[in-house]
Formats: sequence, structure tokens, C-alpha cells
Amino acid sequence: MVTPLILIPIKEKYMLLISFFSHCPTICPAMTMNMVKLQKSAKDLNIGFVSFTVDPQKDSSERLLWYQMPLE
Repeated sequence: MVTPLILIPIKEKYMLLISFFSHCPTICPAMTMNMVKLQKSAKDLNIGFVSFTVDPQKDSSERLLWYQMPLE
């Protein structure tokens, strides 16, 4: 299950939030890569990007570091 993107204002800055889980084999990797592309293209805008797991029991710190590596 993937939630829609949420854009919220926080102190004159907008934050784009998206949930995911690192064991998702289908849409999550594609959505995460799209977020990376969007973040790079919007670097001059006043927007912050936050991705958060919806499966903290499986998404340990080590797993999240592994998931993030190809994005850097």
C-alpha cells in the first residue's frame, strides 16, 4: 500500500512527505527514484523532502541504509 504524496507548509517552507517500505518489490523503488529526481530538480525551491517507513518492524536502521545506498 502506497500513500499519496502530501505537501504541507511548515514555517514558510513546504515539506513533501511520502511513505514506503523497503521490502516492497513493485512501486516503492520507482516512487523513491522519482522522489530523488524531483528533489534534484527542485533544489532551488523552498521544499523539503521526507520519506518514512510504514513497516518499522522489517525496516531496521541497517535495512534503511542499504535501501538508501543506490539513491546517493
